[in-house]
Amino acid sequence: MYPTSARMLVLLLTGLSATAALAQEHTLSIGVAGEKFKLDPAFTVSIDDKVIGEGTVANALDTAAGERLKGHPDPASLVSVSTFEVPDGLLTPASQITVRFSAGDSYDAALGADTNFYIASLAIDDAAIALDSATISDPANPAGTVNLEAGLLGLYATGATASFAVPSMEAATNEPAAAEPAAEQAPDEPKVAAAPEPAPAPEPVCNAAATLEVTGFGNNGLTLAADAKADLDALAATLTGQDCAITVVGYASTSGSEAANQRISLARAELVRDQLVAAGVNGGAITTTGAGETNQFGDSQESNRRVVVTVAATR
Repeated sequence: MYPTSARMLVLLLTGLSATAALAQEHTLSIGVAGEKFKLDPAFTVSIDDKVIGEGTVANALDTAAGERLKGHPDPASLVSVSTFEVPDGLLTPASQITVRFSAGDSYDAALGADTNFYIASLAIDDAAIALDSATISDPANPAGTVNLEAGLLGLYATGATASFAVPSMEAATNEPAAAEPAAEQAPDEPKVAAAPEPAPAPEPVCNAAATLEVTGFGNNGLTLAADAKADLDALAATLTGQDCAITVVGYASTSGSEAANQRISLARAELVRDQLVAAGVNGGAITTTGAGETNQFGDSQESNRRVVVTVAATR
């Protein structure tokens, strides 16, 4: 039995269309990788609360020694694949597949060492599930963004979940399709003039294309400086009447753990988004992302603590 702080990935089966197909035996395969501190990440796989398999991540990197999946020259070499049989009749259109991740409650802030879990592949029989189609629910990530590191889906915070729509699994048939009866010849009808084609929609107008870097964040800081607010308010004023797409990406320095830097980078992006919305920008046109830590590129670590706002035409 794993502790209540175990990490969870919930796979919602919404694409299964035929109960007859589900009554067959199936297999579930999952490719995993990980980063460990003292303990290897462990996991269990359940369907509707019935455990069908469990395992431990092999080849997990040692974060206490500074090893990280990010920047690894060959992430594929870290992946191990486990296959579990799904008992006959257990899978139904309303089923849930639950993968629980146990980090071993191991974390050391002073060393910046922690335990993380990555999913490299997921499939039912031969039907692969796209990792970037996940819907994330994570208490440390209110925006629910998908974090793919080297093509692997990473979950860090306790209680995080990722939900997927599973491809249709209807049974194949070799019966030829019945030929449709020949349509009866309809009598000639008077020709009716075709309706004119609708006029094409006007192209969007975005004459405010720009890139703005918001800086001035302290270590773990989540406060906008007065000049940063003024710059954002001025940008919002130029967007009035414009049809623009706005991307807001937050960054963090390399100090602290990777998981903590991921969370604070997203929080900084959301802080900038809220300022733009308060200044009159349509929140539906804004996409926020936390990019996590970045290597030092300026004179100090403070240069990494920034948010980049990019404005472009919507299409």
